[in-house]
Amino acid sequence: MTPRTANLVLLGFDILALGCLFLLYLEHSSLISSIEGNTDSITLDTGIYYLILATLFPLIRLIQAYVYFSKAKRYQKTVCIALIAWLCLSLAFANLLPRHAKSVLDQAGYSYCGDKPSNRLSLGAYEEYRKNCL
Repeated sequence: MTPRTANLVLLGFDILALGCLFLLYLEHSSLISSIEGNTDSITLDTGIYYLILATLFPLIRLIQAYVYFSKAKRYQKTVCIALIAWLCLSLAFANLLPRHAKSVLDQAGYSYCGDKPSNRLSLGAYEEYRKNCL
């Protein structure tokens, strides 16, 4: 594979990662607007928050460009630590954001009514919340 082809493939991953972040934003905005609209039933997808891990792709590319163009070899250890720290933070966000969403739903008066069936292999579940769960 030529370097140009590899860079185009990596650019495609970067674009997909930004699309994942946009999807995450849309899902969270939809949740907030459903709460504000006093919707009777809300389904919370807890697995979608793991899309935040996709931010590693653009971050790696930025680090690669910084190290390559600035010839800053002396900062490699610091950059690696920063990358590992962002990995840990994104894993923490992926686990804490669904908990925050659940607490917002609880404060808005919604109660957990069970999981909806899902056929995916990823982490998370479709949890159903309702105002009056019978």
